[in-house]
Amino acid sequence: MKKVLRITLAALGLLALFSALQLCFAAWGRPYETGGRIQVVDHVVYYRSGKSYVVVDYFDTDTAAANATAVNIRANVDGKPVTRISLKSGIKTGNRRVTRITLPGSLKSICANAFYNFEKVESLTLPAALKSIGVSAFQGMRALKTITLPKKIHAVPERAFYGCAALQRINSSGKVTEYGKSAFQGCAALSWVGGYSNAAFVDDSAFAGTGFPTVRVLHTAVYGSAVFANCKKLTTAVIESGARPADLTIAYGMFSGCSALRTLRFPNQVGELTFAFHAFQNCTALQTLVLPKQSQHIYFNESSFLGCKSLQSIRNVNGTVTIGSSAFSGCTALQSMTIPTTTEYVAPWAFYNCPGLRTLRIEGTDRGLVQNGFLNYLPAGCTVYVKTRAMKRAAQDAGYSGKIVVG
Repeated sequence: MKKVLRITLAALGLLALFSALQLCFAAWGRPYETGGRIQVVDHVVYYRSGKSYVVVDYFDTDTAAANATAVNIRANVDGKPVTRISLKSGIKTGNRRVTRITLPGSLKSICANAFYNFEKVESLTLPAALKSIGVSAFQGMRALKTITLPKKIHAVPERAFYGCAALQRINSSGKVTEYGKSAFQGCAALSWVGGYSNAAFVDDSAFAGTGFPTVRVLHTAVYGSAVFANCKKLTTAVIESGARPADLTIAYGMFSGCSALRTLRFPNQVGELTFAFHAFQNCTALQTLVLPKQSQHIYFNESSFLGCKSLQSIRNVNGTVTIGSSAFSGCTALQSMTIPTTTEYVAPWAFYNCPGLRTLRIEGTDRGLVQNGFLNYLPAGCTVYVKTRAMKRAAQDAGYSGKIVVG
């Protein structure tokens, strides 16, 4: 009995090994041969998995790969539906001659790298049954202009459309709630994403380098870093809030390098307003920063407005205030600044390399505010106004030798 069991297990093991070798042959071997689980139709290689087929490669020979101008994926093979594209070879090679891709209505999943670097395909229709898209699925499709995400797609994964330079619109028939890291990074022509208002999570650099003229920062969403960084056509950013004043954070590098950004719109009231590290670094067209009329606390973190060389004035600095190192460094056009009585801390280098700064008013009387020497990095022509002689002495004791006026 034991001998029969051993023989049976050995036979099952050989069968499993044979099936695996077949898949490996489909995955990495060329030329392909039709038979068993492998079917080749119009140079597309299919592998049977259970009751359906999976596309594992587009071209069965090197000659086909060199000459193909179209990829036509069948809806069924041998009466079984084709439900998934899961490439096992040819990944990231693309095909620079292909101009047309036809996808069947049976398709439910497009896995990672499926159409990586198909540079000449201008349009692609995704089937309504599609449920998921893989990482880098359409990355590098530089000629692709528009695409509609089916109703069942709720997440656009990491680098899904990275580098699709001609992509202008993303339409959506459902609700996309999640945008992965660098999902649309480098889509320089992209100016519209349908259903963006449903976003709950937007990961790092998801829309970096896109062509949006206006963007909204949703109070309902969580944002990663550099989400809209280097959007060179962006002129207006609207920061939203809910019905009640809420804490708002402009995330790390969110608008860094948006060199055309001129207008920031905040809600009238917020709780804590945080400008994270490098939030608006090198937004060189920004001239006026108008903050909410009422704030509980404002955090200007390190380098949050570094290099905003056109910034001339900052309004509505209210609530308790913290100004980090180099927060306004390199704001060469900044002319005046008022440090309100509720300011808790101003870091050294906060106003370093601001040669246009002519007046700085300190409304508070806490000598500790100037004892760290932040005044020592003001330009030589700047006049500091303080409320008391004690504040003047504290500034001088900290090494400041510029002009100080009490009153």
